[in-house]
Amino acid sequence: MHIRVLLLTSLLLFAFTTACTQAPPPDTHAADVQALKDTEAAWVKVIAAKDFEKFMGYYADDASVLMPNAPAINGKDAIRAAFKPFFDDPNFAMTFQGSRFEVAKSATWATRKAPTPRPRRTRKRKNPSPTRANT
Repeated sequence: MHIRVLLLTSLLLFAFTTACTQAPPPDTHAADVQALKDTEAAWVKVIAAKDFEKFMGYYADDASVLMPNAPAINGKDAIRAAFKPFFDDPNFAMTFQGSRFEVAKSATWATRKAPTPRPRRTRKRKNPSPTRANT
C-alpha cells in the first residue's frame, strides 16, 4: 500500500511539474537588433530630407538628449527648441550609424553604441582663397 501511495504521489508530482513548466520564449534577439538598425536608418533618411516634424516624431514627450560637454536637454519642447535652428540652416547635415547594438532578452530595453553625431554647418565662402590671412 505504501508503495502505491508513493508511486501515485510521484506521478502526480511529475504531472504537476511538467504541466506548470512553460516553454522558454522564442529568441527574437536578431529581429530586435535588426528593428533598431532599420529605425536608425529611417531616422537618418528623415534628417537628410530635413523633415523636422518627422525628426521630432522619434522623441517621446519625456525624452532627454545627452550630448558631450553640454547639459541634458529634457523634454520634447526643449529638444525642439535646441534642434530647430540646425534644420533651418540650409547647410545643415548630420548622419550617424550604430556600431554595436544590445537588446535585453525581455526586449524591454536596448542600447546602441556609436560615435556621437555632431551637427555640421558648412558656410560657403564667397571668395575662397588657398591661404587665409590671420585677422
